[in-house]
Amino acid sequence: MVIESLKQLNVDPGQIEMLQQQIVKLAPPSGKAQDRLTELKLKGNEKAYLAALRQNPYDPDIVKAVAEFYAVRQSDVQEAYQIVVNALRFNETSPVIWGEYALLNLELGLSDLAEEAREKVRSLTDDTAYHEFHTRYQAKWTLKQKQREEFR
Repeated sequence: MVIESLKQLNVDPGQIEMLQQQIVKLAPPSGKAQDRLTELKLKGNEKAYLAALRQNPYDPDIVKAVAEFYAVRQSDVQEAYQIVVNALRFNETSPVIWGEYALLNLELGLSDLAEEAREKVRSLTDDTAYHEFHTRYQAKWTLKQKQREEFR
């Protein structure tokens, strides 16, 4: 919200980008985030996931884990989507977050947005990481196409 407000106030884009980079740097060292992910997988409850998100709102791996928790375990794709959209407002350069955004768009049937996000992942990551993401993306896309065909 803050970044969007700054954009509406016509603040210099360079200043906004510097602010975003500083915000992303506020994430705890990766060792702590990895410990938190391990703890989440062991506890596996909503309270633990929300606490992790509050403590690490811009960490791509935490955002991904919480979004997956909501999308899969809670069957709440809309909540997962909102978590990812909020994270993208502050961390627009994370291929992990863009990847989750693409997959959630597919889940919601927003194929144009999913394709745009897929291209964003391609531009932000190396070939190996993109291939890993694209494998997941293609599987979800194929499943959604099949479901569409069965519905007809």
